[in-house]
Amino acid sequence: MDFIKIVIWAIFTLLISIIRYLKTKGSDEIDFLELTEFILLALAVASIVSSCHLLYLAFTSSELMELLGIDIIILILGSIAVIWVSFQYIESILNPEKKK
Repeated sequence: MDFIKIVIWAIFTLLISIIRYLKTKGSDEIDFLELTEFILLALAVASIVSSCHLLYLAFTSSELMELLGIDIIILILGSIAVIWVSFQYIESILNPEKKK
């Protein structure tokens, strides 16, 4: 990952963690992220950042379009699916009361 992508990843991971902390701060019991939740959150944010970059390349890189041909549609759909699943996990982190 380029340096700018790492910075974006770090900022959003910390921002989501802080939002989760602040949402539970006023309640009787503060709900910190467990280590596994934080690691999964970091992976979800990294997945979103890299999938967005992949979507950008899919629409702007003529070399990639020539290489993949019609299969670029599969690449685009896969990137959108990863973004969708990652956003769902982040939403479950931000709203822990909706968990199973």
